[in-house]
Amino acid sequence: MELIRHIIFFAFLFAAACQDGKKKSISIWLFLVGGIAGILLSVFQKTFGIQSLLSCLPGFFLLLLSRISDESIGVGDGFFFIVSGLFFPPFFNWKLFIYGTMFVGVICGGSYLFHRFKGMDIRSKTVPFLPFLIPVWIVMVLQ
Repeated sequence: MELIRHIIFFAFLFAAACQDGKKKSISIWLFLVGGIAGILLSVFQKTFGIQSLLSCLPGFFLLLLSRISDESIGVGDGFFFIVSGLFFPPFFNWKLFIYGTMFVGVICGGSYLFHRFKGMDIRSKTVPFLPFLIPVWIVMVLQ
């Protein structure tokens, strides 16, 4: 059942990352399908309950930050982590969120410094977050 969960989640992650990377938005239908799949897997594994709600907290946190920051942080990122919380236990989902944030921070910080040394100002550029989660998730699953 674990392998099935990983395959379904990776399909969801890959589709969401592709949409985020290309359009900087994610289809509501993808969230609905991913959420239903996550709920069904949680029910079959008998893990649906308070643990699932705790695991969704990074998503609710991102939605709050999105609201406060006038959507500087995408609403889709928050919904993504709500759906991923239905697939994984809280500690795993929090690690995915934290490691993903650290990874994108390092890459964007390096990009900023590189462009700054070239005399270019890229402060107003936006970066899609979800594509950076693919390598982070793969490393976490392979550990």
